Amino acid sequence: MESPLILPGSIEFDLALGVLPPNWQQERSSTSEPFALVVRADGPGFLEPLSGEALEEYLEGGEWDEVLDQQGDENDGSDFA
Repeated sequence: MESPLILPGSIEFDLALGVLPPNWQQERSSTSEPFALVVRADGPGFLEPLSGEALEEYLEGGEWDEVLDQQGDENDGSDFA
């Protein structure tokens, strides 16, 4: 019998990482500030909605760079702006 848990390394886990969080539309509609879905450097890899000061801190405080380093990405993110 297969386990009901979705664990890292399984196809189901990788698919779950790409699913939008259930509260993203609520977060988006609650602000007129810039908004993004981000992956936390110290998190499990799920997308998290951020806006305002939290997004600014994520981008300018080094966490975005840390995520890129963890993923082995040389891109500085400038082509996403």
